[in-house]
Amino acid sequence: MDTMNADNAYFAAELLFGRPSFLIGTAAVMDFAGALDQYNVSSSPEEADARALATDWRAVGRDMATALERFAVERQQAAHSGPR
Repeated sequence: MDTMNADNAYFAAELLFGRPSFLIGTAAVMDFAGALDQYNVSSSPEEADARALATDWRAVGRDMATALERFAVERQQAAHSGPR
C-alpha cells in the first residue's frame, strides 16, 4: 500500500473509531468479545454525514496534491532527459 492510500485509510478509520488510551489498547489484546471497542458517535445522522463528507474531501485533496507532486517530478525528469 503506498503512502497516499495508507494516509486515506488512516483518516477514514479515524472517523469511525475512537482513540483508545494506552491501557485500553493493552487490554484490547485479550478482548476477544469486542467489549472494549470504542466508536465515534455523532449527535445526529446529519452530523455523521457532514463529518464523513469532510473526511472524503480531505482524502480527495490529499490525492490531488500527491498526483500533482508526482506529475511535477515526472515532468521535470522528462525535461532533463531531453528528446527521445
